[in-house]
This record gives sequence, structure tokens and C-alpha cells, in this order.
Amino acid sequence: MMWTMLFWISLLLMVHAYIVYPVLMNWLARNKKLETVEVKEDGLPHLAIVLSVYNGERLINKKIKSIFDSSYPPEKIHAFVGSDGSADGTNELLKQLSSVYPNLHIFTYNRQGKIETINRLHEEVLNAGLSASVTIMTDVSAIFDPFCFKHLIQALYVNEVAVVGAYITKGNHRVDGISFQEKTYYEGELTIKYSEGVLWGVSMGAFGACYAIRTSDVQPVPSNFLVDDFFMTMALLQSGKKAVYSKEASVFMDIPNESSVEFKRKARIAAGNFQNFFYFLPVVYQFNALSFAYWSHKVIRWFGPFFILAAFVCSYNLLSHHSIYQIAFMVQCVLLITPLLNYLLEKVKIHLKLLKFVAHFYLMNLGILTGFFKFTKGINTNVWTPTQR
Repeated sequence: MMWTMLFWISLLLMVHAYIVYPVLMNWLARNKKLETVEVKEDGLPHLAIVLSVYNGERLINKKIKSIFDSSYPPEKIHAFVGSDGSADGTNELLKQLSSVYPNLHIFTYNRQGKIETINRLHEEVLNAGLSASVTIMTDVSAIFDPFCFKHLIQALYVNEVAVVGAYITKGNHRVDGISFQEKTYYEGELTIKYSEGVLWGVSMGAFGACYAIRTSDVQPVPSNFLVDDFFMTMALLQSGKKAVYSKEASVFMDIPNESSVEFKRKARIAAGNFQNFFYFLPVVYQFNALSFAYWSHKVIRWFGPFFILAAFVCSYNLLSHHSIYQIAFMVQCVLLITPLLNYLLEKVKIHLKLLKFVAHFYLMNLGILTGFFKFTKGINTNVWTPTQR
């Protein structure tokens, strides 16, 4: 009885998180649009663009140019860039760029990690007298559309909205590698988060690539945390404020294509997600729209590897009870080896899209499991090497 119940609970939770919830959100939000307000040119707030960069010489010129080549009034854009112990040509390039853009403020630090860097940059924003401004958190790999800032402000100035995420447009995918799977994943995530926002104002975490937040709402992230964007969003949602996504506010990014690199990134993010899970544990018990979205979109997925393992063990222990468990066990045996099978087929230039999706799903869940064990060992530093895109 226990094995049967655990098997079906595990299966139903995974189906809910990956199929039912996305379909439900899309259906409920099908005729809804994000509420915005028109802000006149003279009423636009000053912007503090906060960017932590480590060894970003390949993209830093393009990034800074996209900040200041905006349709937003240039005198109201202030970029605060912290070089987090960069050992390449990033610092020299930033110095050159500062002579071109007077509102580019550069700070060089010893290697301390992204979290500590953005915390210190926020202090610099306040010291510059921009406490009444809007802060745009961003990554070096995200290139701004010229109208991105204006669209973010138009959504942020709606009552009770505290966080506005930008829509990430990914580059072209390749036949090999994981770029197609990652592009599809990001597009699906954006659709769900947009729906959560227009329905209830509870978009489950802004992507760190670009999101807007009132400077007065920025909260220091615990120094040993690994995921700052979700922490910042959930802290404000927990306080009763809203988080949404703007489809019109666009940024452009390349897609990761190396499975091994993305696996490490997923493991790091997973470890950070478990930090956030226990920090925001009270949200789980609120039994409201925020709690429902948190459970459905995040919590179940974070614990997905354990549900996969539970279903596998349960079906094995129920082999003699019914043929359905025999079928389930055999299917799971095949699914669990899809990462290896896909790897072998790619070696001989055979690329099967469906197989790639299944293999990617299981490999990334393995990454989540790896992150969980990293979390249980304790995380004392947030220093990590950014994913190369």
C-alpha cells in the first residue's frame, strides 16, 4: 500500500509541475495582458544599472554600448559596474569606456563573488544619491534592446508592482549540443512566469539577465547565497508586493550549447535554490496564489530528482502486483539511460530531437541532485565561474 501510494503521488506531482501547471497557466492567462502605465519623458526616473562582471572582455564593449545607446534619456542612465577580480582585459576596457560614457562608474574589487559585488554596488548607488531611482539588475551576457528600459518602467509604475522581469530572446540554436533544448526551456519558463504575473502578480523569480526594481526595495542578499535574482523577487513577494514580466522589455543572449557546462550551472543554481527554499519556507504554508505558484512552478521541480527515484524504486517493489508497474519500471529503465544513449548517438552524428529532450531532462535533474548534495555539505562562499556563452 505504501509503495503504491508513493508511486502515484510522485508521478502525479511531476505531471502537475511539468504538464498540468504550464497548460493551466497558459489557458487562464490566454486573454489577459500585462497592465502598464504611460510615463512621460520628463517623469521618467533615474536608472541605476548594476552589473557585476568577471572576465567579461569578450562582451563588455557590446554590453556597455547597449546600456547607453538606449531610447531612455541618457542623462538619467547611471551604470555601476563592479569588476569582481577580473584577470583578463575587462578592467582596461572599462577604463576606456568610462572616457566615452561619463555616467559609467567603475569599481574594481578582489575576487569576492557576484552576490557580494552587487551588494557593494548597491551601497555605491545609495552613496551617489540615487535612492529614489530604479535599479536595473543585469548580467554581462544580456544585451539590451533600445526600448527595454522604458517598457520596464511602464510596468514597474503600476500599483504594488515591485519587480519587472525582461523577456530574454535567445540566439539561434544548433543541431548538436543542448542549445535547442535550452531555448525551448527558456521560452516555456517565460510563458509561465508571464502568466503568473498577469494572473496574480507572482512571477516565480526574475531572470538575473535583466530585471527592474525600485532602488528603495533592493535588499542585501546573504553573502553565501548562490541565487540572488530569486531571493530578491521572493523577498518582495513575501512582503505582499507583486512581480511581473514585460514581453515588450527585451534583452538578447546567446544560448549555452555544452552539456557539461550547463550541468555545472544547473548544479550551482540547484544548490542556491535549496538555500532559498529553506529561507522562504513559510511561503509554502500560506495556501494562497503565491504558495500555489511556488509549489507548482518551483518546489516540486526542485525536489523532482527525489520523485523520479521514488517512482523508480516503488515500481520495482511493485513488479509482482500488477503489469502496469512492470511496464512503468521498464519504461523508466529506458528513460534513465537516455543521456548515455544520446551521447553515443551524437558521437556518430545522429541527432534525434525527442531523445535530446528526454536526455536533457534527466541530465538536468541529475544536476539538481548534485546541487542538493552540495547544499547539504554547506555553502560558505558564492564565488563561482560564470557560464561561457
